Amino acid sequence: MLKHLAIVTHYSRKNELLTQGEISELREACKAYPAAIFAAYPERKYLTVKVHLIERHLMFFIDKYGTLGMFGEDGIESLHPWVDS
Repeated sequence: MLKHLAIVTHYSRKNELLTQGEISELREACKAYPAAIFAAYPERKYLTVKVHLIERHLMFFIDKYGTLGMFGEDGIESLHPWVDS
């Protein structure tokens, strides 16, 4: 699980355009990370907001802009008071 998260955090914070190889590696990690969470915690019924964003939305922005690290994270951070972990 942490291996996939390390890839996601590294490439989503990279402050330059990603290469095609990096995008492919990130795409696989975005799929594998949520699956690893459910495998490790089978009683878990849903994902946190951030994991949902990784699973369902992060690659849309990467495909569109070639990066995510050059953009701010203020919008998602503002959700902390509204949701549990």
